[in-house]
Amino acid sequence: MTPIQELSLRVAVLAALANKIAEADEDTRKALMTSLVGVGADRAAAVLPDGTKVASVALVGGAAVAKVVDEDAFLTHVKATRPDEVIEVVRPSYRKALLAQAAKNGEEIPGVQLRHGTPYLRNSFVKDGQAAIAAAWIDGQLSLPELLELPAPPGALGVDEEP
Repeated sequence: MTPIQELSLRVAVLAALANKIAEADEDTRKALMTSLVGVGADRAAAVLPDGTKVASVALVGGAAVAKVVDEDAFLTHVKATRPDEVIEVVRPSYRKALLAQAAKNGEEIPGVQLRHGTPYLRNSFVKDGQAAIAAAWIDGQLSLPELLELPAPPGALGVDEEP
């Protein structure tokens, strides 16, 4: 094989693995989010088989956000409850404070829509966590095919498959 063919093969293999890893990552994140929400937790430790903590995975985001969706209704509300905060429009600092208050306590304000952001997972490696993962993989503590849920290669389980 020429050097260009070797590099081309490596690029192709790495791209295929990256795609599979991205797919496995997405599926695993969904499963973890469901599990965390199911038990009422917001984080979990990532621990190697030998007990070494390598990361903490936290459920973040999803905070309430208040947004004015009907300017007229919002202005009418503020005129009725805090006329000192109205000039021609709601003063920007009060608007910001009122929206923050609505997001914090779920208060319904005419003309304001309260919605929740989309929660997501944030992975934070502990010091030397990535190095510990690499060492565990090299030492055979971690199986890439198992982590990616890849089928075992033919003969890997001691059984030869027919072509």
